[in-house]
Amino acid sequence: MSSNVYKSAFKMDCFVCKSKIAKGEEITQCIENKSQYHVQLRNKKVGGRWVHMFCLPANVKTQFYVETITQLMYDYPTMTYEMAKDCIDALDYWTLEK
Repeated sequence: MSSNVYKSAFKMDCFVCKSKIAKGEEITQCIENKSQYHVQLRNKKVGGRWVHMFCLPANVKTQFYVETITQLMYDYPTMTYEMAKDCIDALDYWTLEK
């Protein structure tokens, strides 16, 4: 499992695919700094919303998505960020936010 993919310990909603995230499903965190999305969990502030591992928000990157691009660039050192992004975006397993 990727270092930026976790097993859900709680039931949540995925705002990308509009379905439930069940306990034990693979999830990743959105990379966002907007304080409106920070939630309070057990007296600890946690930033960024959570989505299914393969769900991609419209204007927000996820940790898994960025890690996937970074890993591709590591595996192919001559590849630029835009080339890696184009390769990753072409994969059909992503669920895009509408």
